[in-house]
Amino acid sequence: MLLSEALLYFRIIYTVVFLTVFTIYDVKYRDVPDKLVYATLTVSIVLFLTLFALYFDSVEFILFLIYLVFSLVAGLGVFLLIFKLGYIGKADVFIIAELTLLFPYRDIYSLNIIGRGEAVHLPPVIPIILYSNILSLMFIIFKSTVFAIKYRKFLPRELPIHKRLLLVVFGRPMSIAEYLKSKHYYPLTLFRIVEGRVVKTYRLTFHVEAEDHWVHQNELKKLIDNGFVNPNDYIWVTYGVPYMLPLLITIILVVLVGDYPLLYLFKLI
Repeated sequence: MLLSEALLYFRIIYTVVFLTVFTIYDVKYRDVPDKLVYATLTVSIVLFLTLFALYFDSVEFILFLIYLVFSLVAGLGVFLLIFKLGYIGKADVFIIAELTLLFPYRDIYSLNIIGRGEAVHLPPVIPIILYSNILSLMFIIFKSTVFAIKYRKFLPRELPIHKRLLLVVFGRPMSIAEYLKSKHYYPLTLFRIVEGRVVKTYRLTFHVEAEDHWVHQNELKKLIDNGFVNPNDYIWVTYGVPYMLPLLITIILVVLVGDYPLLYLFKLI
């Protein structure tokens, strides 16, 4: 099994490296270049096929297939649904697909520093998704608390309190002039002209794949040029939550503690 162990270490190192690169792009530009995603996906497919071949003649092959099916349904299937709803970009789906292919079986748990040797394990993609979402939620709670205190005077009083709270969760206020100089921010405050006057509305979500930030900026520039809005006015915008960093941290957590926190929580062991 020396080959399988070497392959496991290589998959982990490879994952940490490409997620580090993706994290830099995600935090700095809120976008991961498609060519990088396709390149890493190709490598992930090759590594998966190599792993599949290793287990094909193994007594664990049937169990390997069971884990693989559950991983595809619980991981890739869920993210495809969220993508169809417009809440995440296609890059997120591809990356979850890569992680599903890279870690379809329980072998990653052999490196855990706690509970090693337990027979019961979840498909690795489940703790990967859960841990990363918990980390993202912790970030959102922290950010929302800070923004609710710092920017409370910018909250639109005409909105009901639950929508004001959601506005703080998903966005932040920014002057129109500052917004026009920014990149990768999307407006939650929208303007439209009705019978020669400006009507302001608010939204709480945006469609990642269907919108370009520069289109919204060009529309605002036209409104400024026509005297409908003031560049010193404040609007609410969203940057989204960088998802690559939580995934990077999660991979390290899964290597160190595996799914044992979840198994203990749900009393599966």
